[in-house]
Amino acid sequence: MPITSTRSEVAGDIVHAMQVQLTPKEQARLARSQRTNSEAYDLYLRALVHVGLENRQDNQAAVELLEQAVARDPKFAPAYAALGREYRTKAFIVDPKGKQWEEKAINRKRLQPYRPS
Repeated sequence: MPITSTRSEVAGDIVHAMQVQLTPKEQARLARSQRTNSEAYDLYLRALVHVGLENRQDNQAAVELLEQAVARDPKFAPAYAALGREYRTKAFIVDPKGKQWEEKAINRKRLQPYRPS
């Protein structure tokens, strides 16, 4: 399977290999592809090296990469979640006197929740 396969293609291959019978509603849900900008995904993966390390240098690197990732793909929820965690780390561990970080952690853009049809 090529690296460019979408998540829905991979899921479809798994379902086929397992010989699972899907309802039409489940098939439609599987067919919907949630594509992620490849640059945003790359930035997210590079940020993961620094995420959770709770020191100033790694926290700053993670925040910078994740901010770039969400700027490139505003619907990329995993990057927003990681960015919120890193702002929280900055607010409570790395820079507890910087009040703006707690505010940023709380007020990250609210994404529309996923609701399967």
